[in-house]
Amino acid sequence: MFREVGTDPCSSDAVNTRRNGGVARGALLALRLVVIYRICYTLAMTPGQLIRATRRRHGLSQARLALRTGTKQPAISRLEHDELSPSVETLELLLNAMGEQLSLASTALIRDYDPLHRRAQAGRSFAERLALALSWNRLASQLGEAGRRARSDG
Repeated sequence: MFREVGTDPCSSDAVNTRRNGGVARGALLALRLVVIYRICYTLAMTPGQLIRATRRRHGLSQARLALRTGTKQPAISRLEHDELSPSVETLELLLNAMGEQLSLASTALIRDYDPLHRRAQAGRSFAERLALALSWNRLASQLGEAGRRARSDG
């Protein structure tokens, strides 16, 4: 299930390449990408899945992880089965106990709008934007009515 790669798949360039279709999407969604001993998951992963995968990768039992973190084995089990949602601090504590560091990142969303159009709209007053929205609504109603008439006449 792992594939060795030469570059960091978590880098912003690699993420942008995947978003823009530079790599086959189906293959990316099916793979977990590994760089040396660092894992970057291309799919969203629950905290429980992250804890379990890290624990197994380090060859630890739930009881041993519980001992290292000062908790009980059933608590680790509940976390791994996503019955409990750990805080970021708890997740960081668990990963640190396994010799790993938690890293969170954010990236800009892909925008489905034209920035020039949005800027032009932002320059209009509220009344102008409302009037324009109402005119688009009227046009949509007229098109819907014309489509209904065409189907009934056809």
